[in-house]
Amino acid sequence: MHLIINTPKLNIDDLIFSEVTTTNDNPYFTNGSIVAIDTNIKPDFWSTVQDGDFITIESNGLTSEKEMTVRVTKNNDTFMLKSTSSYFDFEKELTPDELDSIKVIGKVVFNFNSFDNDVELGKLK
Repeated sequence: MHLIINTPKLNIDDLIFSEVTTTNDNPYFTNGSIVAIDTNIKPDFWSTVQDGDFITIESNGLTSEKEMTVRVTKNNDTFMLKSTSSYFDFEKELTPDELDSIKVIGKVVFNFNSFDNDVELGKLK
């Protein structure tokens, strides 16, 4: 299996793949699925985030993992970041002045629900 990305706004070198750890009440991701995270964070990152997007941020000890993925809800000038399951309890509303208080790893751009563990991820030449 090869992952070919033919999207002008994505660069394969900016993607990281992460296995999801979650509970059964997560309506968006399943435990063990793989998400692709675009780590190319530009200064205008928050202006590109849309209502309903998923972003990965540093967990700061809220989970046993270093990162956690949250769903973004935009309300006028504020961003509500909320956990997607009961695996961890996180909800934070941010004003534009508070956006730098969150360490963003990237934006989730793909979700793979099934994945063959025998497949090696690599770059195509």
